[in-house]
Amino acid sequence: MHKKVVHLSRLSHTGKIYLFLLVPAIIVSLTFEPPVFFKILKPLIIPLLIIEVYQKSRSSIVNLSLFRWLYAALILSWLGDAFLMFEARDSSFFILGLSSFLMAHIGYMISIIITSEVTISKSIKSSRSLYLVFIVAYAMLFLSILYPGLGEMQFPVFIYAFVIMAMVAMSVLRSATGSLVVLAGAVLFVLSDSTLAYAKFINTFPGSRELTMLTYMLAQFLLVQGLLSTTTIKA
Repeated sequence: MHKKVVHLSRLSHTGKIYLFLLVPAIIVSLTFEPPVFFKILKPLIIPLLIIEVYQKSRSSIVNLSLFRWLYAALILSWLGDAFLMFEARDSSFFILGLSSFLMAHIGYMISIIITSEVTISKSIKSSRSLYLVFIVAYAMLFLSILYPGLGEMQFPVFIYAFVIMAMVAMSVLRSATGSLVVLAGAVLFVLSDSTLAYAKFINTFPGSRELTMLTYMLAQFLLVQGLLSTTTIKA
């Protein structure tokens, strides 16, 4: 596995605006009630990352399928963000948001697979496959914690959990430049969704919104940066 990381000095202007301006601004905006500034800033998260992907696609000679799947994952994430902003008005918006992010994870999962220099089937035979046990154990433990509060949401949440953990599993098995960055992004996505789910279905706690948003924004950023750092892409 190549251990290339995202160096801050190599970030684009868009990446620096995202990391050093937008992320802190959104966290601070959560301290205001009503969250007017948050509602203004949150829709900017994904467009900035789409700009980042577009700029990279214009300056790099790589497999276009990666960019197509990245665009798909980001657009679906943006729809998920939009739907979740209205869940307080109608619970159906939560289902729409969950569905959008589920499909976004599939987009990320395909991006992870097509940028692996070693096929996933071969990676499963390596020592890294042992980490899959921890992934399954975490999923089972956390779902058992959520179960009492899920009610009629049991099936959608279980399906969503399966897909996002599959995405994490693919990031563990991925062998390519930026693999550790992609893995960090996938793990942070799970942490963000776990925090959100616990606060929604079990009990909210101080700082849950801030933790959910911080880990979500960093997850999206690291997934994009890690996948864009790939130097060898399967045809």
